[in-house]
Amino acid sequence: MEEKSADSITVLKGTEEEGKKIVEEARARKEERVKKAGEKAREIVEKAQEEAKALKNGLLAKGREEIKREEEKKLREFSKKTEEIRKIKLTPKQVGETFSRFFGGYDV
Repeated sequence: MEEKSADSITVLKGTEEEGKKIVEEARARKEERVKKAGEKAREIVEKAQEEAKALKNGLLAKGREEIKREEEKKLREFSKKTEEIRKIKLTPKQVGETFSRFFGGYDV
């Protein structure tokens, strides 16, 4: 009967060792999966950041272009109005009246 006990103990120890190996392999696979998942997550975040940066740059470029067009439009409008004002001819009487209004009744 002692022999069976010794055999049982040997079998149990062998089973225990095999169990430890299985657990260690499972932990190693788990760590590898976690590592790969972390790397994949970093890749996804980096790609999202790059896409966000490209989108931001595109929106900024579009905004700058719109501002430039608006500035050019306003400059054309102001240039046109300036030319209209330059074409106005004032009579000496109108100049005198304007001068009097600004400088309090002095005659020119």
